[in-house]
Amino acid sequence: MIVGIILAGGRGKRFGSEESGVNKTAASLSGKPLVVYGVELFFKTTDKTVVVVGSMAETVKAAVGEYNVEWATQEKPLGTGDAVRAGVYRIKELGWKVKSVVVGYADHMMFYTPAAVKSLVDVQQKNDAVMGLLATEYQDPNKLAWGRLIRSTNGDVERIVEQKNATEEEKNIKEVNPGFYCFDYKFLLEAVDKIKPNTVNGEYYITDLVEIAGDMGKKVVAVRVPFEEVGYGINTREELEADRKMMIK
Repeated sequence: MIVGIILAGGRGKRFGSEESGVNKTAASLSGKPLVVYGVELFFKTTDKTVVVVGSMAETVKAAVGEYNVEWATQEKPLGTGDAVRAGVYRIKELGWKVKSVVVGYADHMMFYTPAAVKSLVDVQQKNDAVMGLLATEYQDPNKLAWGRLIRSTNGDVERIVEQKNATEEEKNIKEVNPGFYCFDYKFLLEAVDKIKPNTVNGEYYITDLVEIAGDMGKKVVAVRVPFEEVGYGINTREELEADRKMMIK
């Protein structure tokens, strides 16, 4: 079984969600709530879907509507690593027999294709990797401020360096991490408890799982897709408009 986890529990501070009382993943893009793009993608590519909610959860549930998903709750907004922990614990609680878990952010699943998701799962499973991720190239990576992929000589992913921690040389790397993953379920269940809180803000980051896999001697692979199949992650109203323009091209 393949299970999709959609992370939809964030507070959306930069988007203005706390002022509006509506989770940003319930915001509409071209007539459809952001979270529904993710639900529909996973309905085409996975066997079951879990949506992780936290802040303003009822607005996310209302946006998902009648779609048959399972719900998991992130009790406090402690980052993507904590959110995926809530999702994988819910899978364990449900007792599903799972091989791979695909994870996406509810504010960044509008452009991914079913073919890309299936390719990612296929590459993760056939290469005996515990983690796979989609990657893309962007000519001005500093503008995106996404993490850069650091690969080994054989092409596997060694680590993801966030822009704020990157050296000047690393900032020139154009291959970036948009934030879409596929994990071996058994690895994910074990590894989520190895993520340590960030020393600055106390949050847990899903990207730490790359180095955790490396420390365990496990393989991490990446599948590159065009930026047109990724789009901009939506943290602000301006990014929502940028994605709208991409969508109508």
